[in-house]
Amino acid sequence: MVSLILSRWIRRNWNCTRPAVRQISSSSSSSSAATATVTAPWLKIKDSVEDDVNMFYNFFNVADKTVEKIAKDEISKKGGLVVGSSHGWLALYKQRTKSEDNYDLLLHNPLSHRSVNLPSIETLSIPTCTDFISIFELNRPKKVILSCSPDDENECRAIMSFGPDDRLAFCCPGLGNEWTPIGDLFHENDRINEEFFGRCSDNTRVPRFYEDFVYSTRRKKLFCATKFDNFESWDLADIANPKMNWKTADDDMDFDDDNYPWTVRSDLEYLLKKDFCSSFKYLVFAERSDRLFLVRRNVMKEIGTLENNDGSLHYFKNEDAPYLTIGFDVHELIVDDPKKGELRYMNGELDGMAFFIGSTGHGVVVEDEQKGVEPDSIYFTDPKELTPDPYEQDLGLYGGHDLGIFNYRQRTFSTCYYPRDPLDMNKIDPTPTWFTPSPN
Repeated sequence: MVSLILSRWIRRNWNCTRPAVRQISSSSSSSSAATATVTAPWLKIKDSVEDDVNMFYNFFNVADKTVEKIAKDEISKKGGLVVGSSHGWLALYKQRTKSEDNYDLLLHNPLSHRSVNLPSIETLSIPTCTDFISIFELNRPKKVILSCSPDDENECRAIMSFGPDDRLAFCCPGLGNEWTPIGDLFHENDRINEEFFGRCSDNTRVPRFYEDFVYSTRRKKLFCATKFDNFESWDLADIANPKMNWKTADDDMDFDDDNYPWTVRSDLEYLLKKDFCSSFKYLVFAERSDRLFLVRRNVMKEIGTLENNDGSLHYFKNEDAPYLTIGFDVHELIVDDPKKGELRYMNGELDGMAFFIGSTGHGVVVEDEQKGVEPDSIYFTDPKELTPDPYEQDLGLYGGHDLGIFNYRQRTFSTCYYPRDPLDMNKIDPTPTWFTPSPN
């Protein structure tokens, strides 16, 4: 019965129209990309090689529906795992040499071909709550964002989540030679620690697990969301001593009328999100209107599909099947007194804005409907929590595939470059990520 209901609900909210794509010629790719008027983030898609020598970055221009092809320089040709995308720069994590188990972390601008080295993560000494963890896993970056372009050496901050417990740290690119930890290591809330009692070596406290974070250039503040519904604001002006501005209490966001008025209108949608989905958080800041938003992504794991005799789709749980996003809920998080920390549900619209979220990209808000994007929509790429380990890509059949455009007003999906077909979902390697082009 549940599988039949799932079939009707997901099918009703499905739109598989693929946008047209126009390939830009290689002779004009670099100049056109560098001088293009930035209207919206580009989608970084799979790189290409021509004549066995020439290597190119490829980006899908969401606004123009074209593919921007940019020649790689010698540094980017050496590869590296993309662990961040912010203000026109990619954060690359690459093995120093094939003969040693050491890795470098650097910033690279595909348009200007400039690079900036970041400190080694090994400068951090953070306790972990996970037993039998390797040094490689402990020191691996999960996501890196920037406060602004590294050209502003005094103002720029690189903020990173890393390790199995998703700790936070920051540095000053080009100036500092070490990372400074951000935030408390563990939750102090008794309820959370009791719920997860026994997972940590000291059997008392649970790591904070920073799930997402975003930096506001307007407010010069870092905003964070933890796995257990904490929200924090940080001032990173002092490179050695980050200052917390405020944080909310450890309270779960229940699926009730106050938090999810849209959801509770439908018993089916409530059932899906409450019992059949995993929920992941993203933060985005609208700089022009000075507003912070929490995006909750609802992902159903292990969705199997069968085509019925009438052509409709039948959905069911299948351990060998991929995961799939089935919806989003958005709240505005108030950051000023007297209602600081209050969440206000965005009921069926995003005030004409478009949000860009994903695994490694810095959350972006486009507030101008003339910028070539769909208003009241969420552009999304694969959730980092479910994307297969990039160093073990051969072990999984899926990953990178869960991307598209969600119309928040109509509650429908459409494709973004890659087909979004529930009957034919395949791994996309490397995982696409959002990129906001900047020549600086």
